[in-house]
Amino acid sequence: MDSSDLYLYPNKYTYVRFRITSSVVWIGYHDAFYPGTPVPVRQFIVQLDPRFANPSFQYPFIVAGLSDNVGISVGDTLTVYGYGLGAMQGDNAAGGVSNGAAIFAEFYSLSG
Repeated sequence: MDSSDLYLYPNKYTYVRFRITSSVVWIGYHDAFYPGTPVPVRQFIVQLDPRFANPSFQYPFIVAGLSDNVGISVGDTLTVYGYGLGAMQGDNAAGGVSNGAAIFAEFYSLSG
């Protein structure tokens, strides 16, 4: 799977299983709308840096499904084995809207 394709067409990968490896650029809680959810879902997430695919992307990959005590740090390399959740929309730190491709982690491996 090409990560730029996942970013450009995230709904095409809804419930499709794949693996993606990238560095962690942000960790925290995020209110996001996922397919079929009428209200924001608040959950622990990490953002991956996909600039290896296209320098114009700004951290659009959101990984959900991890517990908040997994020991992930910014700068770690995270490999996620999971499936796409489709397009994600949430609030960014500046109060604007952030769009991205959401990934549900079934399993993961971590290297720092």
